Amino acid sequence: MNPDGLIILLNKMGLENAGNNQLRLALNGGVIKLYRTVSGTSTVIATGTVAWASGDVVSVELSGDNITVKLNGTTVSGIGTVTESTYNTATKFGIGANAAGASFDDLSFVAA
Repeated sequence: MNPDGLIILLNKMGLENAGNNQLRLALNGGVIKLYRTVSGTSTVIATGTVAWASGDVVSVELSGDNITVKLNGTTVSGIGTVTESTYNTATKFGIGANAAGASFDDLSFVAA
């Protein structure tokens, strides 16, 4: 797995201003960061570290105000379950990459 530059948009408010208002998970090397962006200003709200291996599965569970990031079914150390109410009613999700070499495999969005 090469997660460098992988971005998962968890919630965003409208496509016209998605970069200005959103929650996103960014993976770079062994670091996972959860960001909140309001009016174009981003704040890191949680950081975790992982050791990647081929076949790893990253999952994000959104339930009301709670966000849980997991690697292979285990909650990522340092992030745990974050309580964040900003954009909890937004319904647009997506993925992206801001670096060469990021890859996606067996991607799915599943309603809980």
